[in-house]
Amino acid sequence: MIYFPQPILPPFRCEFVGAAAVPAALAEARRRMEAGEVSADVVAEAETQAVENLVKELYELGFEEISDGNLRGAIEVSDLIGSDSAKIEFDPESRLLRNYNSLRSIVPLGVVARQDLPSPASAYCEAIGRSAGLLSSEEAARRVEAAMMDALTALYNLGCRSVLFIDSTWGNTDYAVLAEINNRVIAALPEDMTVAMRPLLVDMDYPAETVIGRMNAENVKSLYIHSQPLKRLNLLEHVKEGRNIVVGLHPELEEQGRQDKIVSLIELMSCKVPLECLSISNSGLETGGETNHSGLRRKLRLIKQAAEATW
Repeated sequence: MIYFPQPILPPFRCEFVGAAAVPAALAEARRRMEAGEVSADVVAEAETQAVENLVKELYELGFEEISDGNLRGAIEVSDLIGSDSAKIEFDPESRLLRNYNSLRSIVPLGVVARQDLPSPASAYCEAIGRSAGLLSSEEAARRVEAAMMDALTALYNLGCRSVLFIDSTWGNTDYAVLAEINNRVIAALPEDMTVAMRPLLVDMDYPAETVIGRMNAENVKSLYIHSQPLKRLNLLEHVKEGRNIVVGLHPELEEQGRQDKIVSLIELMSCKVPLECLSISNSGLETGGETNHSGLRRKLRLIKQAAEATW
């Protein structure tokens, strides 16, 4: 049996979420592959180098939990439950495991390698959509939950102890059913597998209970609230006591580079949630396209400095 040391557990006072800026070398490699000038192996090497550079930067900035920034491409629902309309199951050859194994081999000892992936509810919604008329909702839920557990068990066996579920089901009004699907999968995970949830919202006015209700499973350690948290303070009233809240900064705050405004935002949020249960992150709204690499580093440095000034 392989022994994996117990990781540091959240809350981490500052975190990196979303897609990292794609460096020019990787963007060029992808362009050349599309033009038929280089093979996929060349792109894979460029992706590995990009992830290594991101890990190095985050480590040097003092981040305690690191993802691959989607530099190998975001994990999709099909990576978890396959792409067949009715045969919903996890493929052990999925790139999910390759991506995580590569990240874990790069991340320094003592730093948590986090895997981001779609939530069980997100997988269920896609499965229902593509298997219409082939599976009942109950059977689709059962198969999705089994596939998700297979994927998460495989990650766990690779040493993964921290996952971030990205939930994009906010247009679905049947939030009680989706919450139950999330909760059943999360409740079945090992106790030492830390689970965080992030709603993929951009200032949408969904009722607070439909947003938070999906994410209040007992085993969820952190909830991410991003974009314009000041407009979403009512979300906090629905969060279970003692849970960590990761406040994603609005892009305007990131661009302004004003540490004092960020500290003031944290202080305002602390009126709703105890300061010891708050953390901050970048907005996570980067597209993952060819963006300003130095700009992202500047934002992350600002977040780290604001966290140090607050806690």
